[in-house]
Amino acid sequence: MAVSKEALIRKFTQAIREGNAGIFAGAGLSRASGYVDWKNFLRPLAKEVKLDIEKEKDFLSVAQYCRNESGTRGSINQEILNAFNAKVCENENIEIIARLPISTYWTTNYDKLIEKELERKDRKADVKIDSDQLSNILIDRDAVVYKMHGDVDHPASAVLTKDDYVLYDKKSDVFTLSNEYKIFYQDYGTIITDFQNTDFSNKENLIEFFNKYFKDICYSPLHYNDL
Repeated sequence: MAVSKEALIRKFTQAIREGNAGIFAGAGLSRASGYVDWKNFLRPLAKEVKLDIEKEKDFLSVAQYCRNESGTRGSINQEILNAFNAKVCENENIEIIARLPISTYWTTNYDKLIEKELERKDRKADVKIDSDQLSNILIDRDAVVYKMHGDVDHPASAVLTKDDYVLYDKKSDVFTLSNEYKIFYQDYGTIITDFQNTDFSNKENLIEFFNKYFKDICYSPLHYNDL
């Protein structure tokens, strides 16, 4: 259910006060820190296989083509390491969401901006990347950060290509099938923030994900898209 910004302020403030607020962060949230958008992330990879990234719209297919043409995933993994280990600047939006009394963050971003900013705010972050970590609970944690598409330190398992999305159910069942996410989506006031306007393919996959796994959820208190 989309809401106006005025309603967002009122309802999300109430959700925070009640301890039912959450954040779902997309790649656009990290751009203000200096990280590349998806087009520029793929630019050097596309150049290697003689694709003009300016003519491309389906970035998932571009990533898949790069993977297929190279024969391995090595160049993609290296580019993830290069792009998301770059030195970045302060990000006001990250600072704001980290200091709010919110305990649940879901993100498709590979970078560590959210968890590092939580640490700077003296908030202990329990980061979940795969199913093996879900059953372990960090003692005295202040927040949980669920990284749905992986982490820069584990580029080989990051979700990026079209094949990755097709195999997402098996590779990332911790997220697609977990009760934690269903409860989060159903019961929490949620901001879905900063999915890039240029990243049509990823947004379509996100919408398909919600429709597939949460089609039986008929009510959720607040879901605000800042696209």
